[in-house]
Amino acid sequence: MGSPGTRTTRRRRDGAPSSTGTLPTSSSSRGITTQERFRLEKAASTISRSTVPTSLRAPVFGVYGKQYYFDYPRTNPLARFIFLSPDLVYVVDDGEHYLYTVNSTRYMWTQAAIDQAHAAGIPWVIVASHKNCIGAGEHACETGTDILNLLLGEKVDLILNAHTHNYERSHQLALTGSCPGIKLHSFDAGCIVHDGADGKYQRGTGSVLVIQGTGGRELDSFDPSDPYAGYFAAHMAKDTSGAGNGVVTYNVYPDRIVAQTSFNGTYSDTFTIGDFSTGLLDQLVVALPIAAPVVVGLIGLGVGGFLTWRLRVIGMRAIGMPTTSLKARLFRL
Repeated sequence: MGSPGTRTTRRRRDGAPSSTGTLPTSSSSRGITTQERFRLEKAASTISRSTVPTSLRAPVFGVYGKQYYFDYPRTNPLARFIFLSPDLVYVVDDGEHYLYTVNSTRYMWTQAAIDQAHAAGIPWVIVASHKNCIGAGEHACETGTDILNLLLGEKVDLILNAHTHNYERSHQLALTGSCPGIKLHSFDAGCIVHDGADGKYQRGTGSVLVIQGTGGRELDSFDPSDPYAGYFAAHMAKDTSGAGNGVVTYNVYPDRIVAQTSFNGTYSDTFTIGDFSTGLLDQLVVALPIAAPVVVGLIGLGVGGFLTWRLRVIGMRAIGMPTTSLKARLFRL
């Protein structure tokens, strides 16, 4: 796998990283017919051509589409985006099961990627994976708790998941003296460092986890009796008034992240991660001169989810200072 600082993806002539995975030379022992093999190879080729973020203009480290990260922008990056694949199995890797148990190669790779971002002073660390651990929907913790506890221990700013078909926004979570780690099928109030009821989270205090499986098929339920339900400040499921499908948009600034849902029902949610020890308006005036342009492109979130990115220019007429922000939307397929 190599260290997080080792760039292992090849690059096409257009500058985009290409897939390094191939199907096994002989697939008969795995029950894959020639026709199925052709279909899988065609799908893998299509993915590597169509979803590589050529417009990022930033190096991608790791194996694109499976386990990788990038900093954006290339110079004075605003955020490090880390993409993981816990509990996923890739046919193009001869059926490798991606595991992130403590001290495993992939666990250590993730830890180093986060530590390097913090050491470099990158303002935000955002981690995404298809499958969730905690959640009060249809799926239990399929990823194991080790990788989630690593993210909480590192206090990454934002954790994005799909897989469960509803919307769930957590309280702000962290490992503390009274919470050594999230445990399977249980709730520990000591892991909550801010309840998130007001939608305002103090940056650097802990992690905010969002499950946004709201694209594709109809929504599933949210079980308030599930022990994991206690970790969440807001949710929308099939029995929620005004529920609907849609996306969540994230505006990423040097001093804050602002999230806003956009569903085809009347339900709406928003939250902000920032420094609430001073006024956000005062911070905005200070931060605008160093605001950086951000990414346009398409990024895969494991199997069954995609993050789309677009550039948004915001004119600040009051002080005559234009800036740009990152807008990211997650689609669950």
